[in-house]
Amino acid sequence: SSDLMHKQTSDGGFIIGGYNYDTTLTTSKVFLIKTDSLGNKQWQQDYGGNYYSYLKSIDFTTDGGYIIGGDFENPVTSSWDLFLIKTDSLGNFKWKQAYGTTYDERKGYAITTLDSGFAIVGYTQDITGDYNAYIVKTDTAGGIEWEKDFGYPTTPGLFKVIRQLPDGSFIVAGGLNDTNYNPAPPRIRLMKLSNAGDSIWSRTYTYY
Repeated sequence: SSDLMHKQTSDGGFIIGGYNYDTTLTTSKVFLIKTDSLGNKQWQQDYGGNYYSYLKSIDFTTDGGYIIGGDFENPVTSSWDLFLIKTDSLGNFKWKQAYGTTYDERKGYAITTLDSGFAIVGYTQDITGDYNAYIVKTDTAGGIEWEKDFGYPTTPGLFKVIRQLPDGSFIVAGGLNDTNYNPAPPRIRLMKLSNAGDSIWSRTYTYY
């Protein structure tokens, strides 16, 4: 397993998520583990199929369950797509939704939004191989309400994390390649988006 994530639950325990490869290393499944406050396992659930799946985030849902965000090798589109998996409070599978195109979408950090829907971020790739920062806002059942991508010509970028502010707007952070240099190193990018996904402002920061 790799890329483990955890959060403390309302009962003082913990929810832990990650992914496991099968014995042949040809597929991977996402998992959740719920523990008590001392780390004793209370239950474990696994999700996935005959393809690669990678968990990138866990958040609580307003009905007491969990929302898992990540990316997977979608057998329908024959490309990588983002996904949301919704579970109940015991980790029982409720639904899965995929987001993307016939080209690759990767990462998949997701949150529950103030309206009990969800938002998931990452990047989307086009036919030329360039990639842009990507965000999808969904309703409570994972249906797309809107999706946006943000990029500049020949300047690849991605989103890695998202938070929602009390007024409903979003703060998203990620990276943007600095084409003033060769090879182009990444710059930190911070954006504020409206609750409809429109850019309010964007800032970049150099750390090299």
